[in-house]
Amino acid sequence: ALDGVDAERIARLQPAVVVVQPSATGVDPGVLALQERLSFTLVTHRLDGAGDVIAAIDALEAAGVGEASRAAAHRDALGMLAESAALPRPEGSPRTLVLHAVDPFAAAGAGTYLDEVVRAAGGVNALPRTGWCTLGAEEVVGLDPDVVLLVTGGIADIGALEQLPWPRSTTVRTLD
Repeated sequence: ALDGVDAERIARLQPAVVVVQPSATGVDPGVLALQERLSFTLVTHRLDGAGDVIAAIDALEAAGVGEASRAAAHRDALGMLAESAALPRPEGSPRTLVLHAVDPFAAAGAGTYLDEVVRAAGGVNALPRTGWCTLGAEEVVGLDPDVVLLVTGGIADIGALEQLPWPRSTTVRTLD
């Protein structure tokens, strides 16, 4: 997402391509005005699931960004991720809560690429909601996950999670 467009900076850079993950309300009107004024190629894609990331790779390749062989390799890998994530999970698969922030707690629900990563690895998403969600500490603890996976978290963030009053033993791990 692009918050607070710095039009002067973008104009100074004179980009050929601008990539934006739009918010739920759409592309920032300031970006659209800049595109009209500066005539750059605008690539806009939500990045919720693996399919969205594949579509973004296709759009970037069409815009002349990157190498075709690398784009193909990424498309193939994401396609395999999506296929693996679609397989049924056996009974007893670890219930995993994926957090991408702790202040406030921000989690990946169903339909996100992080949900697909968990399912591809054989887990089950502990968050029953869809999309990217902000949660309170009580809700995080109430989900009672087997594993909490903190994406790009630091040592202080891990400590904060380990101090929560989990109802039973919960494993906290990070993923960079």
